[in-house]
This record gives sequence, C-alpha cells and structure tokens, in this order.
Amino acid sequence: QGPIIPYGPFPCKRIERLLHGNGSADEFLVFSGGMPRASYGDRHSVTVMQDTRHVVFELTSKINDLTLISNDDGLTTTLAILADEELVFIDLSTPGWPILPKPYLNSVHFSSVMCSAFYSNVSCDFWSSILQGGISTSVEQSWPITGGTCNHGEEEIRRDIFITGHENGSVCFWHPDAGTLRLLYKLSTAGLFITEAEDAQMGPETEEDWPPFRKVGDFDPYSDDPRLAIQKVLLLDSEGQFVIGGNAGQVLVYNMVSPDNDCSLQVASVAADLVATHEGFVWKGHSAMALKEGVNELIDRQGFRLSLHVQCSPPGSVTAIAARPDWNLVAMGTSHGFLVVDTKVGAVVTAVATLPPPGSEQPDGSETGISRRKTLKQSLRESFRRIRRKRQYSPNKASPEKRSEAAATVELKAGSKVASVESEPTQQGAAGGEKAIAEGGSPSRGAEASPPKSAVALDTVDSRLADEEEKMPVHRLVETRKEDSALSSMIRCLYTVDTFIRDGVSRSGVLMAAT
Repeated sequence: QGPIIPYGPFPCKRIERLLHGNGSADEFLVFSGGMPRASYGDRHSVTVMQDTRHVVFELTSKINDLTLISNDDGLTTTLAILADEELVFIDLSTPGWPILPKPYLNSVHFSSVMCSAFYSNVSCDFWSSILQGGISTSVEQSWPITGGTCNHGEEEIRRDIFITGHENGSVCFWHPDAGTLRLLYKLSTAGLFITEAEDAQMGPETEEDWPPFRKVGDFDPYSDDPRLAIQKVLLLDSEGQFVIGGNAGQVLVYNMVSPDNDCSLQVASVAADLVATHEGFVWKGHSAMALKEGVNELIDRQGFRLSLHVQCSPPGSVTAIAARPDWNLVAMGTSHGFLVVDTKVGAVVTAVATLPPPGSEQPDGSETGISRRKTLKQSLRESFRRIRRKRQYSPNKASPEKRSEAAATVELKAGSKVASVESEPTQQGAAGGEKAIAEGGSPSRGAEASPPKSAVALDTVDSRLADEEEKMPVHRLVETRKEDSALSSMIRCLYTVDTFIRDGVSRSGVLMAAT
C-alpha cells in the first residue's frame, strides 16, 4: 500500500510522533502534527483514527509527548498527552472518547485568576455535599495510573477551601492539603449566557469543518468574552449559599442542594437600573449578558444550583457583594451605586446611585463649589505675593514723586562724592588747565557733554527697579488632575451586621456601604 497523506493534497507539516494501538474492534492510529501548513499549521493537535471514526484533539499549548496506556488484556484504553501547560487523559474505551478528570496535577492558572477567597474549617454538611458533587462524572473508566501511596499521616483533615474566580467564567474550589491544591469542585458560568462567540455563530449553517477538531484541555490563556470574568465570590457555608459577581454587572446566587434532592428549581431573573435618577447618563462600555433560553435545563442537579440572576444597569464590573440568607437579602455594588435584592421574592428592595448629581461639576473641573486647584498653604502664599506686587511698581509706571525722591537721593550721594573730590585740587590739575588755555584751546568738553545729574539718577532708579523685577521668581501654575467620578463613586465594600442603631436595647439589621 502506498503512502497516505491524511490532510493532503496540499503541503502539510511533518508528523512529530506516530503511535499504534489495539482496540476491541479495530486498531488505533494516533499521531501528532501533520496539519495543512497554510490553513492549520499553527495548531497543536493530536489525531486519533479508528476505522471510520476520526477526531483531531486540539490543545492550546505545545505538545511535548504522548503515549497509549493499555489494560491487562493488551487493549488500548487511554491516550495521555503531555503539553507545556497541562496533562490530558482521553478515554478511548468509552464511546465519544471523553476526557478523564484528573485527581491531581490540575493547573490553577488554566485561566487568569481574577479573584480568590479562603475559608477555614467549613461546616461538615457543606464539606460532604461539595465532595459528593465534585466526584460525579459521566466517565465509566477509573484512573488508569496505579501505584504509589500518598502519605498524609494520621492527622485529621482540615476542612479548608480555597476559591478562585477565573477570566473564562469558571469558579474552582480547592483543598490545600499537604502543600498541594486538590480540585474539589468546578463551577462554570459561561454556559448560562450568550457570549460574543455564540453571537457570531448564529448565522446560516455552514458545511462541516474539516479536519474534525475538538478542543480539549483546561488551559485557556485567552477568554472568548471578557464579560464572563469573575470579579467577586462570597461563600456562606453554614447556609449553603454561594454568590458570584461578574464583569458585566451580573450576579448569580447559588444554593447547595444534596444529590438526592430532585426538586424542580426555577431561576428568577431580576434587572435593576442604578442610574434611573440620572437623566442623560450614557454608558459607553460593554453590553449586558443575556441568559440562554431554557436555562433551567442547563443547571446541574447536583451540588450548586442557580436560584437567582441579577443584572445591574449600567453593566459595570461588580466591585462588592454581601448576603444574609436569614434576611433573604443579597447586596451588590458597582462603580455607579449599590442595590439590595430580595432572594425569596425576586425583587429589588432598594437601589442607590453614588454618582454625583447631574450639573454639579464646576467649570474648574471640581465637583463642588470649593476650588481644589491649590492647597491652603499655596493659596495663602499666592495672596501675600499678590499684595507684594501691588506695592511694587514697574519702571514705566512709577509715580513722579517716587522717581523724584529716588533721584534726589542718588543726586545727593553723587554730589557729596563730587564735592569731596573737588576739595582736594592738585597742582598738576591746575597747571594742566592753564596750559590748555594758553595753547588756545578750550576746557574739556566732557563736562559740557555729560548729561545732567538728574537724568543719571532716573536711569539708575529704572535699572534698579528692572533688576528687582527680574529677580522675582516665576511660579508655574500646576493644575491638579481631575478625579474620575467612577473612582469616587465606586462601592468598595459592603457589610451586613446586627447592631444597636436606634437604642441600646434592640438590635437592627444594618447594611454598610463604603466608597
């Protein structure tokens, strides 16, 4: 049989590694690379072929090695792929060739971590529920690698949970045990919303792509939709409630349900406008995310179940969340304000906008009537300098009295100096003068051509005043940068507490919001 080019006839990249395995019915042919150079030369792929079945597994990082794992009967059951960022196991003994969940070696940075939270010693009921919900899987095959023991000692396992929210809309629950992070539960919110990629694919149906790619692996450095990013997480383990805040103003409230509970749960959706009192406000950011139709069928019936979806308008990033299940209330804050929602009824209790009222901005850029361009110290210094300038006069605008007084002073000083010089005549000077007259000459014209002493005095005063003005420092006007209204109105913290507000006898529920 002659050579076969699986993805020809156009030039293709070289096949990096070729493997052959025995299946229960037909043989497996597995190889990496070999993609058409012009169209898919930049893809990291592994092709698996068995009779008429043909799948190209695509990864997001470079493939370093791959191997086939067989059972005791010599039949190939698992394909292991080692990439730069992760390790992927594919079950070849199950129809559809699903991905095997890893009990270890899970990557924490499979998507950019946007937020995190740590909860120590959670309740026993919540711990057992999340363990039962996390181990559920549709794969029948067990983990193919055996051998070795994990020595944790006889110490009691602490019920600690570390939660990470990721850019692709995923939330992971980790158990920090013996210096490692073990993945307990993974919750994905991307499947609940219509993303930008799905909007682009809602056109007319096209022909089936060839080669038949299937994206596998968890590592995804680029998010399909930035609105899916998880910004805030809040866990109330004693009540079994979990709240998630997203990047597009979406807030999701989940409740932990035991696996044996098959009660129907309808998702309530609430929309709230935070800038209803601000007429003319224009939101220039991204649009809100819409829930998919039939979202109740998309919810897992084991572990966390979605009970409430809140969409804030404008769809800004959620900056703070708080919840009180005993009050049936959940609060959320954005850069435009905060609102409180009743989780039992599914209605908005109150919505408060923290943006400055329309028209309050002053011409100098401040949002109040007080000028913020200078500090008090700089303002006082500038006032004294202004008074000093009024007392001083420029050379061209000096008053005649001032100029004559200064000229008389200078003339008096000059006259006294000349008198002292003339009071001591020398014989040489007298002889010189007589000699000049005897020769028919005239006295020196220097005295007659020299300007009057008053003119000299005025010139001296003008030069002195000009020198004083040149020596005065020139101050540069420094404008303070205008504070962004979004930062000043951002809700940075929400806190609920029972405390004494009205009097010292009865307690009252209080919601505190800080900007």
